[in-house]
Amino acid sequence: MIKPGAYIQYRDRVETDPPKSGTDKDGWGERGIVIRSNFWEFFNTGKGQEDAVEFLSEKGHFIVAAARDVKVVNPK
Repeated sequence: MIKPGAYIQYRDRVETDPPKSGTDKDGWGERGIVIRSNFWEFFNTGKGQEDAVEFLSEKGHFIVAAARDVKVVNPK
């Protein structure tokens, strides 16, 4: 699991992702600080709960992302 305090980058959006919300809160491609590691059931994956991170983006939004979709830029 990715530890709180780690600086991460969320991957860019791909066509199979949920539709864009029309706001800047989607988070794809953004960097931020992990505030919590947890589990989450994501949109139509059929995988049940997966490892996830909640991070505070550089734009000041709280984003939940699958741990598999982020990379650590600076481990903490």
